[in-house]
Amino acid sequence: MTQLKFVYFGCSWTYGKCINLYDGLSPTDINLDEERLLADQKAYRSVIAEHFDACQLNLSRPGSSNDRQFRYASERYIGVQRPNPFYRSVTPESKIVWPGDDTVEPQEHVLWFITSSARKEFYHAESKEYHNEVFASVNHTMGKLYSTEYYDHEYEVERLAQQMILWNEFFKNKNIKNIWIDTFNHHNYPIPIPNLVKFESGYNDLMTNMCLQLGYTADPIDDYKNEFNPPPPPNNSRSKYLIDRGYLNPKTLHPTIKGHEMIAEMLIPKVKLLFNL
Repeated sequence: MTQLKFVYFGCSWTYGKCINLYDGLSPTDINLDEERLLADQKAYRSVIAEHFDACQLNLSRPGSSNDRQFRYASERYIGVQRPNPFYRSVTPESKIVWPGDDTVEPQEHVLWFITSSARKEFYHAESKEYHNEVFASVNHTMGKLYSTEYYDHEYEVERLAQQMILWNEFFKNKNIKNIWIDTFNHHNYPIPIPNLVKFESGYNDLMTNMCLQLGYTADPIDDYKNEFNPPPPPNNSRSKYLIDRGYLNPKTLHPTIKGHEMIAEMLIPKVKLLFNL
């Protein structure tokens, strides 16, 4: 029997960023090799893959925008590719399938984690490099201009929905099963999205559902529309709620190992159902 292959797209939550952060250690002092090794064992993507005895191709990146993830998918499946942007991580038992070393097979399954709409990737013509901007802390002139003059959350969600529908059709044509997951913000998509993971709470994102499972009383969904400059803890009650209970680290707001375990437990039944495993 051919082994399952899970292909992951997403941002730092899916990657497992700062999973090895502990009290007294600054995020800038993290050993990145150790981080990758631990993430390939303990991040929710790895826990899910191990549950289904699947190898994984991890194309998630820390700080990634949805734009960047759509580019990665285009480079992988369509083949127009600039210098390889992917991490090469280390994992026991060689269960990672490396970028560039694998082929698309019918047994491939794509788990695509949508991140904040308030991020953008730009191609810089002079340097021939991609600049990925998080609008809450933009670094380049173009990012500052876009965030102040052109960013509109509802428009970005509309574009997201269109891309998701197009990629659904692409994967269907290629006989590849795929699902979509909102990571830390619920998105009110203007059209129904087949294969979107939904929760009984009415909120589709992982972060809110983590809070709800722990007894949190959620605010209206619309309160999470502002992704351009979300309030930091303690004003961001969801983050503080998870930090206080040990599910997010207080320095970078990434899931702890405990948080990754909880997310995996939430998603495994959804993956099993939607992939018919």
